Amino acid sequence: PPEDVRADLLEPSDTVTRCAYKGLASYHSARVNGDVVADVAWSYPEPLTEATRVAGYLCFSDEHADIELDGQGQ
Repeated sequence: PPEDVRADLLEPSDTVTRCAYKGLASYHSARVNGDVVADVAWSYPEPLTEATRVAGYLCFSDEHADIELDGQGQ
């Protein structure tokens, strides 16, 4: 969920993709210590009817981000 993400490190990207099942995905880049990781996260702000439960959630590429939950690496 978005409230579990350091949104202060994310900035909108111009990248948009389309999924046949979920609809249009918007991307975000991360800026950390002056470095930018392009398109590290994406979300479906207005998913198709069949995928409304993913609306607003952020997904991260595990190739470009380390995920921690309650201080523990995932």
